[in-house]
Amino acid sequence: MSWNDGWHMSGMGLWWIVVIVAVGVVVGVMLWLVAQRRRGRSGQASWAQGLAALRSPGRRRSSDLRADAQHTTQGRKTMGKLQYGFQTTISGISYDNAVARVTDALATEGFGVLTNIDIKATFKKKLDVDFRRYVILGACNPKLAHQALEADPHIGLLLPCNVVVQETPEGDVMVSVADPRGMFALVDSAEVAPVAKEAEARLRRVIDAISDG
Repeated sequence: MSWNDGWHMSGMGLWWIVVIVAVGVVVGVMLWLVAQRRRGRSGQASWAQGLAALRSPGRRRSSDLRADAQHTTQGRKTMGKLQYGFQTTISGISYDNAVARVTDALATEGFGVLTNIDIKATFKKKLDVDFRRYVILGACNPKLAHQALEADPHIGLLLPCNVVVQETPEGDVMVSVADPRGMFALVDSAEVAPVAKEAEARLRRVIDAISDG
């Protein structure tokens, strides 16, 4: 074998070495890129988990607040207090006598009944549906209504004050009254506030009088 042949063979060997090294470098770079991508995804997942962990206490607090609100609302119902009104349940009295007692108690506090909506009769007539005895009384105290309308001519949208008298499944009668201060809270008026406060006090006395019966 001549010197030229040996040089040619050694040159081919070097060429293959270069090819193998180049392939190794390419494979190494690709593996490094894959590893970086996986690490990036893992970092994003960790970041998302960390963010969720930071948010979760607030969520728990919100759920706790909702549970507390629900518990408070249930407590109000037990005590005869609704979120948007107050109520009482009368036992040992007929429905008609309960309506009469409510009407008399309202009159004592200066409230007349402007409307009397019979839900049971309306549902039967319009829908042919049987419903429990349920009336909505539109109660109005002329003096307080005048003061409120003088302060805000649009407050008639919130009048009159509704009083509901309905039968319960147990055969008792439940009386519910809309809270004037809750309704008038929509009106940002210093002149209306004392009117709503007095109306609430009078209607609470109505509930007390019915309960004491």
